[in-house]
Amino acid sequence: MRRSLSDWGLTILEIYRPAAIVLFNVSLLFVVANIAVNWIFGPFSVYENHLARLDQSRGEYSVEFARKLYPERSDAEIEELLTYQHYVGVLYQPHIQVVSERGIFSGWGFHETGFRFIGLDQGPWPPDPSALTIFVFGGSTTAGSGLEDDETIPAHMQAQLRAALPGAPINVYNFGQPGFHSPVERVYLESLVADGFVPDIAVFIDGYNDFHIWHEAPAMTEHFQRWFIEAQTEGAHHAPQWFIMKGIEQLPLMRWINSWRPPPTLQHDFGGEIDPRGYDGYGRPHGFYNERRKLNRVIEKYFANKKIGDAVGRAAGFETVFTVQPVSTYKFSGPQPNGAMVGKGLRTKWGYPLLKAYIDENPPGGRFIWCADIQENVNEILYVDRGIHYNNLGAELTARCIVERMMPLARSKL
Repeated sequence: MRRSLSDWGLTILEIYRPAAIVLFNVSLLFVVANIAVNWIFGPFSVYENHLARLDQSRGEYSVEFARKLYPERSDAEIEELLTYQHYVGVLYQPHIQVVSERGIFSGWGFHETGFRFIGLDQGPWPPDPSALTIFVFGGSTTAGSGLEDDETIPAHMQAQLRAALPGAPINVYNFGQPGFHSPVERVYLESLVADGFVPDIAVFIDGYNDFHIWHEAPAMTEHFQRWFIEAQTEGAHHAPQWFIMKGIEQLPLMRWINSWRPPPTLQHDFGGEIDPRGYDGYGRPHGFYNERRKLNRVIEKYFANKKIGDAVGRAAGFETVFTVQPVSTYKFSGPQPNGAMVGKGLRTKWGYPLLKAYIDENPPGGRFIWCADIQENVNEILYVDRGIHYNNLGAELTARCIVERMMPLARSKL
């Protein structure tokens, strides 16, 4: 029996109505789920940990404090700076890729030049030519991740130097930046010198990031490469479905789901601890971290940068001090309540003994300070996280190691 057109119409309508209802309800549920996830968890940001710590209020920093750091600005402009509410992010910077975003919070402050404040005792900017000016460079351990401004290594250095040399005008500037290692720090110093900011002493605090970033490229290189490709191919070279998928990936629900995905590994994740079979917490075999050729290349590159840094100092008329910092994988048996180090930093476990052997066989020229073993007999908590960033005591001990051994230099420059 042949069906009429009206019969087909009724059949299609019978199918369409429940399908439309289901589609509508699924779409509504999807929208509600995204709103709920965004409301419960808030905006997803790579700086969520910083957001959780920051008070984002003016705190201890006043207009009077900021005047000496921004002498060219009016009080109205300083007020705007002090009340500028944001999180600690990074901004693009020529030569060195990124620098910490300018901002002043309670216990956290960054100057637009890139240095982090060291508390209310921060020296003026530009530096006072009559004072002993010390620039300190390093990675996030120098910048002081997890610490207040006056708890960082450079802050302790200034306090200890002023205490040892009472009455002497001494100003220390913290140019530590997350993800920086010796090649980038050297370029950072060179760019400051080219802009006319020349210290009396430049101190480099390195070791951890040089082994962590073994491929020598700055830490943000991978991101810049990806963004560059995307910038070159967006628009004409992307099909419409690319934009649709990008939009879906940015929905709060999808970002929340993706945040639960484990990172890609070579083996299973063993709860973040060193597995007895030879795998770290990210599932990579120890051979991924202790390859001798790569570790030796890191050491060679470090001393090549030291040689260039020393030459820049001689040419520009300042002294350079290179320091190897302590790490939790080398001669440290103190408590680590947050767990032991995992990931690429584990290269220090094999790299530091090689570095020490190299130094013993080839004593470095210039001013070189080995602080890697200062925590050997310290049975105290020295790290705020899993064996990477120092707590206040760890920063103070590292600063003391540097200050005690550079004291003759500091005296000679006064």
